[in-house]
Amino acid sequence: MFKVKTMDVFVALLAAAMLVAAASLFILTPRPAAEPGTVAGAAPSKGTPAPAAAVQPAAEPVAPEVAAPEPAPETPAPAVEPPAEPAPPPQPHAVIEPLNSLGLRPIAIEPPIGDIGRIYFHAPTRSLLMAVVEPDGWRTIHKMSADDGTVKRVLDENQRPGDIFLDGDSRGNVYAHFDLPGDLYRSADAGENWDRVSKEISGTFWTIADDRNGTIYGTQHAYNQAVLYRSTDDGRSWSPWIDFQKLYPKDAVTYAEGDDRLRLRHLHAVFWHDGDLYVGTGDIARYTLMSRDNGKTWRQIWDEGFTAATILKDNAGILFGPDRLQSHGLAIYDVAADKLQEVWSPIPYGYAGYTYSLLTWNGVYYAAFHTESNEVASFHGKFGVIVSLNGRDWYKFLEFGPVTNWARSDIFLTPGRDGIYISMNGALYQFDPLDKQWFASRKPFGQ
Repeated sequence: MFKVKTMDVFVALLAAAMLVAAASLFILTPRPAAEPGTVAGAAPSKGTPAPAAAVQPAAEPVAPEVAAPEPAPETPAPAVEPPAEPAPPPQPHAVIEPLNSLGLRPIAIEPPIGDIGRIYFHAPTRSLLMAVVEPDGWRTIHKMSADDGTVKRVLDENQRPGDIFLDGDSRGNVYAHFDLPGDLYRSADAGENWDRVSKEISGTFWTIADDRNGTIYGTQHAYNQAVLYRSTDDGRSWSPWIDFQKLYPKDAVTYAEGDDRLRLRHLHAVFWHDGDLYVGTGDIARYTLMSRDNGKTWRQIWDEGFTAATILKDNAGILFGPDRLQSHGLAIYDVAADKLQEVWSPIPYGYAGYTYSLLTWNGVYYAAFHTESNEVASFHGKFGVIVSLNGRDWYKFLEFGPVTNWARSDIFLTPGRDGIYISMNGALYQFDPLDKQWFASRKPFGQ
């Protein structure tokens, strides 16, 4: 759909009333994008199951052409800002072979909406929200009804390259945060309407956590910035709260000579439990830090900066997920004993070790491991989802790979109405949650 704008130009020449007509000029503009923070009306599309197939990478986005306005006579032409450069092409996706699907059901969206990243299921309205990079590079939020599978675009941002954060708080509010320029939006009605609640937070949040009383925390994942943000009014406004580079100045130094990256250059996850606050840092200075006095003091409980967390049943501890290639694994922090123990390592089983999603459903724990665009040429890692009944003994469930060292396989999980949604390699899937009987005939890793 295009919007057409017409400009008629008449030039009067010759005082003897001779009139020469000039040709009309037409300018075609690209997609009629909604203003940031408004609902973008898109034609609904239907989400239906389709046969498993390799996911193709999104097409390289192309920057829209913009015609500069013609200057008035005797007036210097105004400076025209050059169009933004197109986003670099994504790293190749890992290939998921149908043989390994193990009950993984692809969800095809027609027409395709693009590359799906983070996902969040809004239980009260039974709808799935998806962070999407569309085929032309436009960054958006889409919403799918779990009842009939219809899909619509509900938020537009821009075509610039950058991350998209998407998650919800304990009160059902949804947050979308776009890197470049760092706009943070909040929706109180499952994505139908959005308010921009901040436009000054560089990068994006990695995760949010709240105390269920209106105070929410967000970790800044930005280049050489590591600030914990806080909202005390149910997410309607945000302020920088704790700068961890100032808290740990010994790590606010460059990583190596000639490299301007800092050792402590961003934050990973934040987690709140029973009055205690936990924050993970990265990438070289990796810590899991805990505060029991509302952020006044912090101490290290793990030499890894966790990227995901969930509570074990019966309040038996906190399960933390790592973010490092072939190093740390899953860990359990016993709050009462003040002791942390790593309980599963990716090294013996050929997994990469990056965990962005941990999920609990009906007493079963799910940990999603993926491979990033690995920086080493010698390791080709597996990726997928492993499961556990107690958080300590883990079983192979969905296993894919190994993949080439430059492939990516980001995985995000969210509980749905009838099953668990999983976004993987830019595509959307669903699988049925497990019951205890599934474990009866299987052996955990290492046995």
